[in-house]
Amino acid sequence: MKENNIKRNIKKESFNEKKQRISSVVNSILEENTSESDPDGHYTGCPKGK
Repeated sequence: MKENNIKRNIKKESFNEKKQRISSVVNSILEENTSESDPDGHYTGCPKGK
C-alpha cells in the first residue's frame, strides 16, 4: 500500500509541476504580447503589472 501511495504522490507532483510550467509559459507569452502597449494603445515599454 505504501508503494502505491508514493507512486500516486509522484504522479500528482509531476502533474502540478507541468501545470505550473504551462501557466508560467502562458503568462510570459501574454506579458510579451501586452508589453508594447496598454489597452488604450499607448506605448509603455514594460510588461503589464510591473
